[in-house]
Amino acid sequence: MLPTPFRTLPELFRKDFKLSILCTLAGFVFCTVTPFVVFRLLAGQITIFLIDLSLVIISVGIAAYALITRRVEHAAIMSVFCITSALVATAFYNPESAPYWLYCNIFFAFTLAPPRTASLFVSMGFVSILVQPKAFTGIAQYASFVVTFPAAFIFAYIFSSRNESQRKKLAELALTDVLTNIGNRRAFNQELEAANASAHSKQPPSAIALLDIDHFKAINDKYGHEQGDNVLKAFAEVVENNIRQDDRLFRIGGEEFCLIFDHIDERNAIASMERICLAVSQFNFIQGHRVTVSIGITQLSTQDSQEDSLKRADRALYSAKHTGRNRVVYS
Repeated sequence: MLPTPFRTLPELFRKDFKLSILCTLAGFVFCTVTPFVVFRLLAGQITIFLIDLSLVIISVGIAAYALITRRVEHAAIMSVFCITSALVATAFYNPESAPYWLYCNIFFAFTLAPPRTASLFVSMGFVSILVQPKAFTGIAQYASFVVTFPAAFIFAYIFSSRNESQRKKLAELALTDVLTNIGNRRAFNQELEAANASAHSKQPPSAIALLDIDHFKAINDKYGHEQGDNVLKAFAEVVENNIRQDDRLFRIGGEEFCLIFDHIDERNAIASMERICLAVSQFNFIQGHRVTVSIGITQLSTQDSQEDSLKRADRALYSAKHTGRNRVVYS
């Protein structure tokens, strides 16, 4: 049976496409460039030997760094920089082979780096080869390169830009509640993890509040689910209009919302939530029907897990629900 780290690699690659490309690139560089390393050494071409050897070592090292740290975006930029630098150096010391590697660089650069960053690196490689007359056997080959490479570059840029735009839209959709257009449970988990991790550096620390619309099931039963959805959307707007600009609101359940706010002490947290309670109770969600909210608050600590923080806030919310509703309880 394979050791645990090796059993989990396929799963990691399935979840992170860019990580899989980084490791594939490292394997490609190792398998294709290593024979050239040996050849350059035996041929006494020490400069090219050192360039190729450095490329192999750095590419494998970057892939290992990405696997260990999971800082894939950072590693991807380093990898493109490394490959482009090796290409530029090759263009000056071994210009005959450089044009062929430049086309590979287009693929790797636009796969691993954002379109603008990739364009910069690829353009550096293009210019470094363009100024080397020894890279081409004649004017016809030079002219073919000048025409075909920009065409490949432009199509790669368009394709990469479109993919990047779609990726951002999908990422935004994955973190957005469709009904209320605020953060969803997944976005909340990410933000809470970051807030917990940095709690020690913030004085006063961050806090979270769980907000639950009172008797929401009765609203759905009496007025219908469409009206209930309208209440949820309006509720999110009311809350966002009564919090600070840096506070973040999420919908984490049916009628349950959560707020994360930074640098707030107990007194100000309670005052802020009481202001929301009042605003909600005074807002005309449904003609002739008063809507209220119960809120539980707690502050974050580096000693807490996400579950600990949520349990405290949930206990406070439970207390608010069972002591009359339409109130704020701090735990």
